[in-house]
Amino acid sequence: MPGPLLDAYGKPLRRPVVYLDTSTLGNAYPGAQDADPMLTEVVALAASRGTLCLSIAHVIELAAIPVRDYALGIGRWLDSLDRAWVQVTSAEDAELTHALRAQVGLTADPARLPVHHTITAALRDNFDTLTPPGTVEILRDPTVAGFISSTHGKIEWQQAREFSVRAFKMLHFDRAGLPSETSREQVRSTTTAKFVNSLRRKARAILSSEPTVIGSSPRGDADADAAIDRLLGDPLSLPINRIAPHCWRAVGDRILDQSSESKKFVDRYGSFMWDTRHAVSGAFADVFTCDRFVNEILGDFRTDRGLQRQLSVGRDVDRVAFAAALRQQIEAVDEGARS
Repeated sequence: MPGPLLDAYGKPLRRPVVYLDTSTLGNAYPGAQDADPMLTEVVALAASRGTLCLSIAHVIELAAIPVRDYALGIGRWLDSLDRAWVQVTSAEDAELTHALRAQVGLTADPARLPVHHTITAALRDNFDTLTPPGTVEILRDPTVAGFISSTHGKIEWQQAREFSVRAFKMLHFDRAGLPSETSREQVRSTTTAKFVNSLRRKARAILSSEPTVIGSSPRGDADADAAIDRLLGDPLSLPINRIAPHCWRAVGDRILDQSSESKKFVDRYGSFMWDTRHAVSGAFADVFTCDRFVNEILGDFRTDRGLQRQLSVGRDVDRVAFAAALRQQIEAVDEGARS
């Protein structure tokens, strides 16, 4: 059993830390016509024994449910549960900054997760993009139902979908344009090099902004590069930074299986940007659920890092088996945490 997981303030989180996708939460909602009582019970178990995590991605997806009263019902149910909030914005930067500072001896503090206990704390990096009236609306009722009430029917989804589709059409175009003799290993080598260079640029900027102690040598680009190399040499380091690139590479491996002009392509990738936001939690949560496609994309990412495999309802897993597996994972971590 790994050591304690710490929240954004350095306090231990109740285990297991559980992050469920919006579809799972919707199926567990007791007010749903086809609610799954087993799943409802398991979600309550996660909230009472461990740390049930939500994120702004959940709330925005709930606010997009066409029937306002139904969306509010789910929101009120979630508000009745003990829950925490994942700060998906800037999570990668916070992880990298701490890991880099630890590598060069600027901190001995253990790593913290981007988990807060209020929605406003988790959204703190988003407030500068909101208008003053928008900020007031959130602060007036900082709950799931309150957010849904103030945003329902006002969120622009079409532009976000089009942006996501354009990004994956570009990936499709890039992969289709590769010479036929290009191997998958060559493609991965190129994408990995881009990822490493991106981390190095960020690391250099982070170290250059650190105050220099009088009498000590300033840390330069070479120090940043060496620290990144050491971090990447540890396969368990920087999981939050690694998970989105992993998803993009896995998508790139199969994106030519569909025409970029097909309806299935648009349906699949119109929401995939949101899936990468949810995936932040998949890098550290003890228990993580997702849809079938994301399950395929994640593959062994979690198990390679000692985490339980992500769960999803799919061809071989019906809702009963899914709820049973979810309970089993929650109880396994809970038992380990208590022993």
